[in-house]
Amino acid sequence: MNNREYINVLSARTGKTKNETTDLVASVVKQILDGISSGNDVSISGFGNFDVKVTAERRNYNPRTNEVNVLAPRVKMNFRPSVILKNKFRDNENK
Repeated sequence: MNNREYINVLSARTGKTKNETTDLVASVVKQILDGISSGNDVSISGFGNFDVKVTAERRNYNPRTNEVNVLAPRVKMNFRPSVILKNKFRDNENK
């Protein structure tokens, strides 16, 4: 399902116009991104948790050139689905 299809389904379910639904979805995504970019964890009950992890500096070895490089620390976004979402996925998978 792409964004347009998602907007159409959500619009039909809520009875809102497609423009209102698009604004609503954009607002939710913006709030999640704002929370994560400021270093906070974002938890949506029944869906999952978004959090930020910082990977440590590490060494990388290139076997072709025998060169050892140092990779800088990185910031990564992580998503952990809730138990409810996991169970729903498993139930649909078994059908």
